[in-house]
Amino acid sequence: MRRRALLAAAAPLFAGCGADRSPSPSATRPDTPTPSDHPTATAPEEPPHYEPTGRRYVTLQGSPFERIGVDTLPDPVPFAGDVTLLAQPAGGDAGSLRIGLAHGGDRPLQVRVNHQRLPFVPTAADGGTLAVSHIDTWETDDDCPRGDIGVLPATSKWVAEPGETIEGDREVFAVHGRDVCFPSGSYRFTNGYAVERPREGDAELASFTWGFTLEVGSPE
Repeated sequence: MRRRALLAAAAPLFAGCGADRSPSPSATRPDTPTPSDHPTATAPEEPPHYEPTGRRYVTLQGSPFERIGVDTLPDPVPFAGDVTLLAQPAGGDAGSLRIGLAHGGDRPLQVRVNHQRLPFVPTAADGGTLAVSHIDTWETDDDCPRGDIGVLPATSKWVAEPGETIEGDREVFAVHGRDVCFPSGSYRFTNGYAVERPREGDAELASFTWGFTLEVGSPE
């Protein structure tokens, strides 16, 4: 319920779009300059952008992945993400995650990313050591899944109905050129999302960053 605040916060951005914005008649003398005599260009107001406010951690079974920290979003954002471990990397195979994005608002909204595909586009972690991708771009090299992210230059959109969730399975593997397969450490993966008003010119209401942190321990 609290996440519905985005709709109220975003409304002023579009309120009065069809109103008459011309200056009101002036009561000054005819030779007195009016605002229309010296027009001033103003830049359009940018939609608000929201960053995560915290992280919810889940302890995992097995190795080398030990914990997942899922970003939590501020109240104005009517979306919440979730990440579930499906399989640890083993025997030269990549690890597997299920990533979801749920709409908790009360009206349809469109979510857009600038690459394929929702709910989480291929990306490398900070430092470029590990990668998450939905495309089979890795191969087994010396008992380690190694590859590169496969980013398709296309826009992905999802018209989210209230209460709807979009999910997708992703694979985690090491990036080519790394000596250690899954080095111990904390790896953060993020995506940027635009929230738009569907079927009304796709006007952007806001944007937000969401992602998760994967903690990798020492191999057993």
